[in-house]
Amino acid sequence: MKTSLKRVLENIQVFDTRFRKLQLLLIASR
Repeated sequence: MKTSLKRVLENIQVFDTRFRKLQLLLIASR
């Protein structure tokens, strides 16, 4: 259980960083 939760948290962190980068790119393109 703990290992799977850790993996989920890591995936969320990676997705969050990617999403923020996309947001920055969209803002910069404007």
